[in-house]
Amino acid sequence: MSAEVRLDELVKVIEQYGLAYLISIGDDARPHVVAVDPVAREDQLRIVEPGRGSRRNISARPALTLLWPPSQPTGYSLIVDGIGALHDDRIDITPTRAILHRAAAPDSAQTDDGCGSDCRHIPVADARATSAES
Repeated sequence: MSAEVRLDELVKVIEQYGLAYLISIGDDARPHVVAVDPVAREDQLRIVEPGRGSRRNISARPALTLLWPPSQPTGYSLIVDGIGALHDDRIDITPTRAILHRAAAPDSAQTDDGCGSDCRHIPVADARATSAES
């Protein structure tokens, strides 16, 4: 497994993608999916002017997922899990997990962990903790 990386290194991966989808969970326990354009700010990702549904969901349940689909059918999707903090006109997201994911080719062998997909974890470190350890 690779060493932990800071948000600025995750941003290098994000820059290869376009539009993302914010997935939050509603009061009815169903996913709420909206298109967003997250930007990096300090040690977080930021979504400006989120919609009412996303604001309501994240206020009640701050765990969320950002999904960037692949640009090619055989490419990797980027999936970032995080914790959202709601502010007046924005959601600030602290990433907790990041992975590049794509379905394995039909003739691929299953991995030792039982996953039949092709995944590449992008370890995420809290930039504040990383700089405090230095």
